Amino acid sequence: MKQIKIECDNCGAKIPATGTVGLFTCEYCGHKIQLERATQSRPGTSPKQVAQVRRIVLAVVLVSVLLPLIGGMVIVGMVCSGARDMAKSVGVGGDKVVIITGGSNVTFGGNKIVVKTGNTSINVGNMFWKGPRLIWDHAGGALTPIKIGGVEHIVGRVRSLGSGQDQLTIRMIASSTLKDRFSTPDLGSYAQASRAVRFAVVGERLLVSDGRNRLNVYDFTRGKPLKALELTDRVEQLCPMTDGRKVWVQVVDKRNLVFDVKDHSSQESATRPGHCPRSFYDRYSLPGRPEGVPAVEGFAAKRLFDDPEFPVVLGAKSPGTPLPQAVGFEPGSKRVRWHKLVATVDPTTVRTGMSRWYGGLAGGRFVTVYGVGTKGWRVVALDARGGDQLWDKQLKKIFAVDSINGMTVTDGFVYVERTGSLDVLRASDGKLVGSIGSEVYEG
Repeated sequence: MKQIKIECDNCGAKIPATGTVGLFTCEYCGHKIQLERATQSRPGTSPKQVAQVRRIVLAVVLVSVLLPLIGGMVIVGMVCSGARDMAKSVGVGGDKVVIITGGSNVTFGGNKIVVKTGNTSINVGNMFWKGPRLIWDHAGGALTPIKIGGVEHIVGRVRSLGSGQDQLTIRMIASSTLKDRFSTPDLGSYAQASRAVRFAVVGERLLVSDGRNRLNVYDFTRGKPLKALELTDRVEQLCPMTDGRKVWVQVVDKRNLVFDVKDHSSQESATRPGHCPRSFYDRYSLPGRPEGVPAVEGFAAKRLFDDPEFPVVLGAKSPGTPLPQAVGFEPGSKRVRWHKLVATVDPTTVRTGMSRWYGGLAGGRFVTVYGVGTKGWRVVALDARGGDQLWDKQLKKIFAVDSINGMTVTDGFVYVERTGSLDVLRASDGKLVGSIGSEVYEG
């Protein structure tokens, strides 16, 4: 990549340069300038450099808008704190642009944008590309795995951003390929419909509420709309009944009802069924000790993952530092089969104080997630029968907010709902199949 210009950060003179790297001397004031490749890492990262990365990411937003409009040479001035944070050189080579500013490098190449300072590297390229940007939105209902013709799919709420739009849809996506099988029409903008769009799967029917106070029924095997039921207010919750053909519809004005997906009949039902949660996170934040689990010394039970053969309870060490632990036991006698720490890394690096207990049990595997260091997450799978570790994988670190919003486990896949995306892992070995939605990753 040919460097076309260097600006001396001492006197401001323009210095011609022919190489991509090297030591250059200003012929006007004698100041020496070291020009390095954008991919080269410098040892150590100071707090000032980390803060600078955040400033540069904001500047990248502006630059990314200009790049598609300006072909060929691009000269960018970036205003950071202090004169030494001003852009010192800009290089252009084909579709690549390198900006070296204040000890940091910003590389543009195709759809990839990387900010690097010291040992910190932020890939922000997936924030900007042609076409809509997708965000996996966990708030519309619990992720639901289903099988069509023996092939596993997932149903969830997705935001689609692009061309000034921010629309909500409910999508059915193949787990092995992450390709859409079915998507509802736009259900309204996120600002207008975020509190109204809910979904549930009952049998072969997908029920979706929209921003117009309607309950829409689809045959998801064919992607065919079947009915639109007018309601008196927006839907707060859709909770499938245990009979496999009805759903309890909680409406904001309390005119709740039970809807039958087979004959499309409905009847008022003000009382919440006992199995329906009061809020989305009820299933993760359980008050007190779960019932039907053995008492284990030095262990506080938090959430039970039931199974007819190999149930597992997730909890924490108690008393002492509340490191996450798991206990496997026999369902009848409650005899403990195994009891171990969940984390496989140095316990001193494990984050504690979890308020929600994510995990899943399927196919003889118990899978859960734990935090390491100041940020970052690992997913671990244990054999539900004997407690042996099957695999332990680190998730890609997300820049800024890196949160876990849910986990669902099936025989074939592990689904981890993150800040604005869904990671899909193979249950057999933890290998990442791919991610749905966009994130800004570190490294």
